[in-house]
Amino acid sequence: MLELKGSSYKARSLPFYNLKMKASFVLSILALALTTQACDQYKYCACTNPDGSTNDVATDWACDPSYTRINDKGYTECKLYKSSAFKVTALSNCKFREACQAKGAMGDSKCRAKVGVFKFKA
Repeated sequence: MLELKGSSYKARSLPFYNLKMKASFVLSILALALTTQACDQYKYCACTNPDGSTNDVATDWACDPSYTRINDKGYTECKLYKSSAFKVTALSNCKFREACQAKGAMGDSKCRAKVGVFKFKA
C-alpha cells in the first residue's frame, strides 16, 4: 500500500483489476494467434487472376500431376487429401500460391475445405 505523508489517503490495490487485465491480454494474444495463421491446409485449391477470377490454365500447371483435378464448381481445382491414423496430407495455400505465381498467375490461391483443428465445411 502507498501512504502519502501528511495525508490519510491510502492507495489500495485492486485485486480483480490485475486479474481482468491478465485475462484480457491472454485472450487478445490467443485471438491474434488464431486469426494470423496465414498458411493452412486445404483439400481444394485454384489459382486466381488479380481480379479474383480463377485461372484454369495456371491451376492445371500448378497442380502436381499425381493430384486429382476437379471441375464441379465451374472452374478447375486441384484436390489433395489423404488421411491416415497419424498423418493428414493436404494442399498448403501458401505453397499453392507460390506454384501459381511461378506458372504465371498474377493473383492469389483460392482454397476451400480447410483441414485441421479449425475445419470449415465446403
